Amino acid sequence: MLVIYSAAHPMVPPTIYSLDPEPSIWEQTQSAWHVAPGGSLCLLQSDGGWQPEASLTELLAKAAGWRIEYALMKAGVINEMSVNGIVSDPSHDHLIDRAIQRAAPTPDPTGAGDTNVSS
Repeated sequence: MLVIYSAAHPMVPPTIYSLDPEPSIWEQTQSAWHVAPGGSLCLLQSDGGWQPEASLTELLAKAAGWRIEYALMKAGVINEMSVNGIVSDPSHDHLIDRAIQRAAPTPDPTGAGDTNVSS
């Protein structure tokens, strides 16, 4: 993540960008991905959602949650990110296991695809 503070901080929140993964231009145009045009993450519900006394750690936790939901979107487990974010909304927690199961390679019962060779 890249965190950029403006001269107006703490009255305005810092801007946070994901560097890995970096959202595509197409994802930046779709509200389901919670990415603003230009690539910054949309982590607050409204302009008034930031409180000047708030800690950066709250936004970083939301950014980490964004990363999890991004992976769920890429895995096709969800069609859009949650409104409040996975950090404060446990409704997507069970989907993490589903995404892991989808991504896990299916074992080849014949052993033909086994790349573990002992010497």
